[in-house]
Amino acid sequence: MKKHREKTRGAWKKWLFPLVFACIGAVCGLLIARSIDRYLPDGLGPAQFLLFYALLLLGLFLVLFLQTILHEAGHLVFGLATGYRFSSFRVASFMVIRLDGTLRLKRLSLAGTGGQCLLEPPELVDGKIAVYFHGARRGMKYDLLRADPRVCVEADVLNAYVPN
Repeated sequence: MKKHREKTRGAWKKWLFPLVFACIGAVCGLLIARSIDRYLPDGLGPAQFLLFYALLLLGLFLVLFLQTILHEAGHLVFGLATGYRFSSFRVASFMVIRLDGTLRLKRLSLAGTGGQCLLEPPELVDGKIAVYFHGARRGMKYDLLRADPRVCVEADVLNAYVPN
């Protein structure tokens, strides 16, 4: 009985975060719908109304696509600036990959990711390499492991203490 009580005691916490963001999304959607309604010309027929919203959704998709490109390009630029070498660059399912010294266009879809920039670390200098970690204790590495548990992400540190 005690174990069951301990399990159910914190169960509400896993629903709190999605519920708060669902409420925020609903309020934002309502505010956006009201503001768009103010700027629509009077007398729009159903076809023009649907076309307007279809174009609005297309614009939103294009902006998100552009944001993903810019985000991944940031990883690419700063990775190259710190000595890393290009391996692949993916947005949605479109991927540019370096194979045998040439760039090729491929298709790859990975659950949980909108884009990905992979870089190879520079060669060792005096037995040392600078490694840059980006992000929190969640993200792409964990998404990859959830999508396919056969993936291995490893970082080895020799003779060094790495604080949490």
